[in-house]
Amino acid sequence: MLKNTRFISVPLDLGANTIGSKNGPEALLKHFQQIDFYKQRNLNQLFTLISVAERNNFSEKLKFKEEITDTCKQLREVVRKALHEKELPISIGGDHSLAIGSIFGAQAYCYENGLTLGVIWLDAHADINTPESSETGNIHGMPLATLLGMGHSSLVDLCKPAPFLEGKQVYLAGVRDVDEKEQVILDESHVYYAPMARIKEINPEVIAQEIETNILKKYDCIHLSIDLDVMDPSLAPSVSTPVKKGMTLEEVKAILLPLKKSGKLLSLDFVEYNPLNEKDGKGLTTSTELLSYLL
Repeated sequence: MLKNTRFISVPLDLGANTIGSKNGPEALLKHFQQIDFYKQRNLNQLFTLISVAERNNFSEKLKFKEEITDTCKQLREVVRKALHEKELPISIGGDHSLAIGSIFGAQAYCYENGLTLGVIWLDAHADINTPESSETGNIHGMPLATLLGMGHSSLVDLCKPAPFLEGKQVYLAGVRDVDEKEQVILDESHVYYAPMARIKEINPEVIAQEIETNILKKYDCIHLSIDLDVMDPSLAPSVSTPVKKGMTLEEVKAILLPLKKSGKLLSLDFVEYNPLNEKDGKGLTTSTELLSYLL
């Protein structure tokens, strides 16, 4: 049984193509502390701040690789330790490259305890570019590939001694902006995925059933990674890379209902909130609604 919830602040925007998401954790956590669901929980709320190196002027093909590796290494150990302490680690970002650290931390915990890990990934982007396929060199477009063992060695090695994830352990929902080379990688990865157009065409309950069948029933524990840009920009304009025609709150809730009922949620990412792009508090409201629903 979980004893506490550990909020992990990861002020990271080095993996993104724009600045600002490093300020997301402070803004979100300040807002969360004012709402009823947070105050009324019986669990203690614990906090950890991950240190992130300052942005420098040096540019390379894989931007800020060393700084992001160091950040993810720290996060991996914080998540792993929190899970051993029976805490629910919630990594608040910051850009999505942090998922390399949080999910490798969850994978390490499962490996050490003879458990299996499934991943549900909500995102407008596939995040499965490799250093070779990426057109930008921005690592927040590569975390899923890295988790599958296709990233740069310095990041991939953070998994050891646990194995990489296999594509069949991951369900990606809401994707609607994929690079041409990235699409080939996604199709060959064996990752289950539901493009946003398909979700709109059928209904989110069908996606929920697919997640239950292919992920929830097959794995002992689940890591949920939510990129706020999976939402429609009318609900969450406050992201670094908004994409039109995204999810509604009702669709997200329907898709995550089986996870909520399963009791298998092991760890959680909440990433890409960028307060520089906030409009009328919409992103804060949507973020609060999502977290309240899950917890």
